[in-house]
Amino acid sequence: MKTPPKPPFKLALAVLLMDGPPRSAEELLEALRPLYGAEKICALRTVASGLLNLKALGIVRPAEAGDRWELTRSGRERVLRAI
Repeated sequence: MKTPPKPPFKLALAVLLMDGPPRSAEELLEALRPLYGAEKICALRTVASGLLNLKALGIVRPAEAGDRWELTRSGRERVLRAI
């Protein structure tokens, strides 16, 4: 039996920010572990890099609460179209 394909890593990051409070890179990493497990991509450095890439695209922004991230309004719309 085949397992369903995993979503692209950056999309998975953005989806985690859809609902709830802003999250830190560490919190996002822990939330991604059940999906990506021990894969090389599931590392704090990759999460931090992915967040910076999503920021450059205008999808996420740093939240007022220090080291946390949140979706922008246009980012939310783009994520909804992608899922």
